[in-house]
Amino acid sequence: MSTARLPIPRSDKPKLTRRTLETELSDVLKLITSERNRELVARHLGWDGRSPCSLADAGAQHQVTRERARQLYAAALPVMRQNGVVPALDAVLSFVRDQRDELVSDVEQRLMQQGLTGGGISLQGVLRAARVFGRKPGFHLHQLANAVFVGPTKVAPGVVAAAMKAVARNGAARVSKLCHKGPRRHGAIDERLIRRILETRPDVRWLDDSREWFWLTSVPRNRLVSRVRKVLAVQPRIPLPKLHQAMSRAYQPIRLPEWALSAICAQLSWCQVSGQYVEARVVPRAKEVLTGGEAIVCATLREHGGMLALARLEQLCSRAGLKRDNMWRILSFSPAIERFGIGTYGLIGAQEADEVPKS
Repeated sequence: MSTARLPIPRSDKPKLTRRTLETELSDVLKLITSERNRELVARHLGWDGRSPCSLADAGAQHQVTRERARQLYAAALPVMRQNGVVPALDAVLSFVRDQRDELVSDVEQRLMQQGLTGGGISLQGVLRAARVFGRKPGFHLHQLANAVFVGPTKVAPGVVAAAMKAVARNGAARVSKLCHKGPRRHGAIDERLIRRILETRPDVRWLDDSREWFWLTSVPRNRLVSRVRKVLAVQPRIPLPKLHQAMSRAYQPIRLPEWALSAICAQLSWCQVSGQYVEARVVPRAKEVLTGGEAIVCATLREHGGMLALARLEQLCSRAGLKRDNMWRILSFSPAIERFGIGTYGLIGAQEADEVPKS
């Protein structure tokens, strides 16, 4: 009569144990009989708990020349490759391949949590191990500022390039708009990853608590910042709504919320936000921020009280050598100039006089 097999209590079930990669590589190194050579190889490959180094540096630590270190390493390779079965290495490589564009430190932590490593080998050491045993890693390490990312493609540099372009064009950018700016084959990029990439830069400044809007302070030729300088050069204290409106007076309008403009102005060292006004801490010099035809138009308006009838303005600018087409372009798109009713233009923020403008 057969009897039913009683289930083993959970506490009595045998626990599955997995060899860590460090243990597996330590056994491989034991095939090298010379202790000095074993230590030299481990130092070069980064299997000794430290980052990999060159053969010259590994040899120097053991009082041998670079050429001798190369000879010893070349002799050790076929010994280590005698048994090409390295299941722990294969398991680590398989796990890391699934970590798409993550910080190296995070991936190394997850490898420990999974029991695949004991924390004594870096991903650089893993790449060296893959090379030794002829495995294709399936991932790369990408340096960005002070952070290193792991992934199949160089997403991080692409995100930074897209962010810099967006900030230069519009003054600020949105994380959600960068999700589709990576390599085409990579698809959409996770917003969390984009934030981590941006935070590797010391110049990133968040404009809201949700970390959606941001700008990069070191981006050269920021159109928004340049236009704010021009406005404050002719009107050192201006209502925020009027400044916001001036930002859109461009051939390619700058479109961002008024609150985002206020947040950027508050972070600039040379201006401040006081209630509903933006004020210059240090008034930009008009000669430095207004050039060419724009400087001629603004100087002409300033010399005649800040406002002029269009016909008179055109006459004076023509005498100064400014062509009519160029003058019209400036009147249409310069943030420093405002239209006051039909046929009257002036410096932004200038008060309209009760009488007819000067002619």
